[in-house]
Amino acid sequence: MADIIKEGEKNRTHIVGRFMRESLLSKELLASTEPQREVRLLPEANIIGVGGHSIMDRGKAAVLPLCDALVRAKAKYKMIVGVSGGTRMRHTMSVGLDLGLPTGGLAQIAGAVEEQNAALLQAILSAHGGVAMCREHFPELPIYLEVGILPIVICMPPYHFWEEPPRKGRLPMNGPDVGLYLTADVVGARSLIFIKDQKGLYTDNPDTNPNAKFIPEATCDEILRADYPELIIEEKVLEYMKNGRHIREIQIINGLEPGNLERALNGEHVGTIIRA
Repeated sequence: MADIIKEGEKNRTHIVGRFMRESLLSKELLASTEPQREVRLLPEANIIGVGGHSIMDRGKAAVLPLCDALVRAKAKYKMIVGVSGGTRMRHTMSVGLDLGLPTGGLAQIAGAVEEQNAALLQAILSAHGGVAMCREHFPELPIYLEVGILPIVICMPPYHFWEEPPRKGRLPMNGPDVGLYLTADVVGARSLIFIKDQKGLYTDNPDTNPNAKFIPEATCDEILRADYPELIIEEKVLEYMKNGRHIREIQIINGLEPGNLERALNGEHVGTIIRA
């Protein structure tokens, strides 16, 4: 809608809208943009996060059974698989730190490492429709899912040089878990499942602390307030989920236990459920 505003002998055309002459930094204006309805782009999609260090680095003993489970689940569910970098990402980060790269530079190189694991999963799942997908093809996700393709995406969010400064140290705070959460929330997915090599969230790392207690369910605030010495999922996921539009609950499961993925997709509680 256009409106003609006359000033002297000159006419200026204005596009009349709610943001006309408003500051986009106004808290009142921002509050007014809360949606009454927000479109879920892929409401039937299930986002599956495959841990790099916890699953991929274990080789065929962990990867092949999980791939078999993905193939079985594909017959019933639409899925998007995300994979992180694991040991190779850790090595790349170490080299980057040694060279003095800033946080944004580290974030830039981290995503490239995940592409190797995505290529590995594509090779294993290619006979069953597995296709590694780059970010430029994200708008094609509905087509992929409709024709039976199993998209395999990298998780590292594309902040790159624009990564926010971390509160501690120099490593990017927005890592693979964050990227997968943001993907799930923006497409309005049915569920988000993180596959790790532990049952779920503990009060500490159970591999190094035998007294660590398992936490079957918790809210984001409860976990953040507890300030556990080590988390199985990136802390930023919990901060973002508190403001999430669609993904208000995630589940972390042990991918080394047969049947866990299918049960989680069926809506069963098999690991740790974290709610916003």
